[in-house]
Amino acid sequence: MTGTGIDDVVDTVLAAGRDRPEVLLAAALALAVVGWTASWRVTRGVVTIAHEGGHALVAVLSGRGLTGIRLHADTSGVTGSITHTREFVWAAVAASHDASAIGIDCEHVISSERAHHVARAVAWACEVDAARGANLDRLTALTLVFSAKESFFKCVHSRVGRLFGFHDVRIVSVDAASRQFCVRVTKTLSSSLICGSELTGRFAVDDGRVYTGMFLPPHRDADRPRRS
Repeated sequence: MTGTGIDDVVDTVLAAGRDRPEVLLAAALALAVVGWTASWRVTRGVVTIAHEGGHALVAVLSGRGLTGIRLHADTSGVTGSITHTREFVWAAVAASHDASAIGIDCEHVISSERAHHVARAVAWACEVDAARGANLDRLTALTLVFSAKESFFKCVHSRVGRLFGFHDVRIVSVDAASRQFCVRVTKTLSSSLICGSELTGRFAVDDGRVYTGMFLPPHRDADRPRRS
């Protein structure tokens, strides 16, 4: 409706109400729920979940990736991430006052048959060397590099808002004692993730699988990236 003002909207609703009273009743009910503070405090979470759930359903049905739905205390209050292998599912959720985004990933250790292809597509040799410095064998080190970048992508995707390549970030250190890794941005991805920004994550290796995870601080701190 081009050039529609509030009067046009009211006229349209009233015209529809004359022919279909249920339309006018639904509009009045919606106005009461939204306009009455007491009811809105109760229903806003339900309304938001239904709304965002619709987006999520359409995304899944259309084949798009879904890394999480963020719902803060003002009906936008939590963030989360999910990952899985053939027989394992892992999910993480945090309140918005603890984290503005989360990224987690789990991978089976890459086979020697796949290693050459994965290494060429995902990693620099120096990244694998950094991971091997944490007392990991070559295949586990390569898997860690791949998984850490997957966690990074999930964590920052909502902020970047587009796809980016594995070589746009680099694993610059892996520490066995603290089980931490550091990711450095090698190509500016957004205004808050400029070239040289660094984020840290955690990892674990157990029973032939590599687990990685990281988070962004709450929004009050999230736009202060650390530079090398």
